[in-house]
Amino acid sequence: MAKKYTQLNELDRNTIEYMLNKRETLSSIASTLGRDISGLRREIQRNRSQWSKANKGSYLNDCAFSESCRKRHVCRSCTFKGRPCRGCSSCNSNCIDFQLFHCPQLSKAPYVCNGCITRLTCKRSKIIYISSVAQRLSDSLRRSSREGHGYTQHELQRLESILVPLVKQQSQSINHAYQNNKDQFPMSQRHLYTLIDNGVLSVRNIDLPLKVRFKPRKQSVERKVDTQCRQGRNYQDFNLFLFNHPGIPVVEMDSVEGRKGESVLLTLYFRNSSVQLFFKRESNTSHSVIQIFNYLYDLLGHDDFTSMFPCILTDNGSEFSNPTAIENHIITDEHGVVQQMIPRTKVFYCDPKSPEQKAVCERNHEFIRRFIPKGVSFNSLTQDKILLMSNHINSYKRPKIKMESPLSIFISHYGKKVAFALCLSEIKPNDIFLNASILK
Repeated sequence: MAKKYTQLNELDRNTIEYMLNKRETLSSIASTLGRDISGLRREIQRNRSQWSKANKGSYLNDCAFSESCRKRHVCRSCTFKGRPCRGCSSCNSNCIDFQLFHCPQLSKAPYVCNGCITRLTCKRSKIIYISSVAQRLSDSLRRSSREGHGYTQHELQRLESILVPLVKQQSQSINHAYQNNKDQFPMSQRHLYTLIDNGVLSVRNIDLPLKVRFKPRKQSVERKVDTQCRQGRNYQDFNLFLFNHPGIPVVEMDSVEGRKGESVLLTLYFRNSSVQLFFKRESNTSHSVIQIFNYLYDLLGHDDFTSMFPCILTDNGSEFSNPTAIENHIITDEHGVVQQMIPRTKVFYCDPKSPEQKAVCERNHEFIRRFIPKGVSFNSLTQDKILLMSNHINSYKRPKIKMESPLSIFISHYGKKVAFALCLSEIKPNDIFLNASILK
């Protein structure tokens, strides 16, 4: 059954691009996404983009007569001496006989060149569906559709004739003027304040003595890559996944901040060994998290990575709001078009404001604070120093694991080869430091 009243998200668009590249039909793509085929057709036609770069070793010429054209020296400063102009894309703007070529394949499904068998040899500009570009175009359209006030000049003048005498001349409040003239205002009181805030009316906030004394409300700066990322990945789904896969290892993921707006640490806590890995990130963004997982995937290889990270549990921070890129190894061509998505892990989210659902990961951050107190910047730390701190923390024996060190248990699970690749080495018990002296 088709979904109703839901926007396509980044994951849906990645799926569309991937299946278009595989030459899947629109009906099969719509069936996979659970969408109506007409909505899918509008999505592709609205958010496709033109690709005007030639393939390597080739050239672009969008003239309808380029195959049979024998013209030479159409351009005054022609560099193709003795050769036909059809081998040069500059003649398109200089030739008086130029006619734009319209590919008949673009007038029917799938309306793009993604899966075209002649794409690599075609010398025309391409119309391609790229998921990242489509997401930006969709977001831009959504924002622009919500801009502006939607009132005609005549309606605004009528509002002015009511408000100006009452507010500016008689010093009445907006609330008093609105409540006593409700039938004269074709909007809510809240929307009337919005029009004043946006400067649409000649009545300004300075004309409202009480309002100018209020402090502006704090605005949230959290920006999620995919606002629907929790769908199918919430804590109930996590428990169901564990029930269906008993004994599967779980990795808890979190961020640790030094100073606001500066470098942060990504922490990965392995429940089966109590080892916690730390990685420095220059900024607290989704892209920096994805870079680390791509680095670990390339470092460990597919088999070791999937055995270590079959399941990840994290919080609802905006830096973790692109689960598709974390869950999959994405292979693109030289133009950045997605060719293949290889599943490598599963990401799940804790319930909002429920740190107890990954309590051990949170508690283990106390070791970090012994080295770097709260409010101290991470900018001066290098990854080598962070790795040294990690080795001392993971070599510290714990009563809850029968006075074993987390690192020794980790090696028994994954082997010395993986530990060596991650530069993990055990520190002798009497040589362990749990303070900042080793970082100097």
